[in-house]
Amino acid sequence: MMVEINLLPQKERKSFYSIIILLAIIIVLLVTSLIYFMYTNNIKNEIARTEQTIETTEQLRMVQEQQLADAQQSSMVDVLEAQIDWIEQQQISGVSLLSHFVRKLPEKAYFMNYTYVDQGTVQIFVQFESPIDVSSYLHELTDSRFVQSADLLNINAQEIIDEEGLSEDLLPRYLANFEVKLNVNEIKVEEGNG
Repeated sequence: MMVEINLLPQKERKSFYSIIILLAIIIVLLVTSLIYFMYTNNIKNEIARTEQTIETTEQLRMVQEQQLADAQQSSMVDVLEAQIDWIEQQQISGVSLLSHFVRKLPEKAYFMNYTYVDQGTVQIFVQFESPIDVSSYLHELTDSRFVQSADLLNINAQEIIDEEGLSEDLLPRYLANFEVKLNVNEIKVEEGNG
């Protein structure tokens, strides 16, 4: 009998299971990497779309604001043009109006000031010699066809002091303030004829 001695180490047989496990791990890593890559790529695309939407929305907002500003500006221009046209139609000659008021003044009465309060209303400041002159002028104003109504707002007596500082023999002057509502249509008819 012969005895065989094998001094070479015996090769271990590789297990088929270890190769399958190794391949399964590699496949899982590849699939996980692929899913991760696809997920990050999808997130990047979503971010890009969102940024594009934001940019488009911002541009639309700017266009809408510009259109609104233009519309408001053109609306304001239209309103102002309409007001200018109305004012030009309502405009009356201050010279003819003032000369009419002066013609109605009694003797020794003087115009001090007159002011347009608003369209169709004038305030007049006149100096008179006596209170009777004030009432006479108010009557003349109310009878005028250029005047719708005339009101005496106030009357103040002013003492007159002579050069020596004495006021014994001098009569006071009366400063009256009238508010006159004008008959604009009648004034325009008169201006058209004159």
